[in-house]
Amino acid sequence: MTLVFPGEADIAEGKISILTPIGAALIGLKAGQSIDWTARDGRLHRLTVETVAAPAELGQVL
Repeated sequence: MTLVFPGEADIAEGKISILTPIGAALIGLKAGQSIDWTARDGRLHRLTVETVAAPAELGQVL
């Protein structure tokens, strides 16, 4: 998944807005760190940061 500004968000393309609760929770995490959240259906999910890159290095990939 890639963190993007709201106008670029598209969940089908794996682009999450930085203003969503999940997007905001990912800001500041380092590679190897994770967040857990419960989906609307009650299932627990975990996202683990694999890499962090500045936008200038990889375009829009963070």
